[in-house]
Amino acid sequence: MFEQFNTKLIEVSKQFADASFKAHGLAMEGFEKVVNIQIATLEDRYNANAAFFGKASEVRGMEAAKTLLPETIALNRETAETVIARSQEVIGVVTKTNEAITALFRGQIEAANENFVKPAARKAAK
Repeated sequence: MFEQFNTKLIEVSKQFADASFKAHGLAMEGFEKVVNIQIATLEDRYNANAAFFGKASEVRGMEAAKTLLPETIALNRETAETVIARSQEVIGVVTKTNEAITALFRGQIEAANENFVKPAARKAAK
């Protein structure tokens, strides 16, 4: 009896360790996607700002500075829209990663219940 319990416990422990390893892989994959999104956003905004400041450095008079104002507003709007869109994309990646990890561990908990709780309930019913 004790040997059967030990065997089942070892099997479940191995399955849980495998699931933990898979969960770590999923988490690292999600982290990699988030970092790639952030780097792409940083590069995009850096290039847009560099182009804008290149134009701004050529301004010599007040009239030229006035014509730069709409471009400033457009750059700020574009930056805000980009940041919001990329933030939503990051939230989507994080949500999908969390759902995958939750599903993985939910399956492990159900398997553990099958191995331990239901056999004990059957014995108690006898």
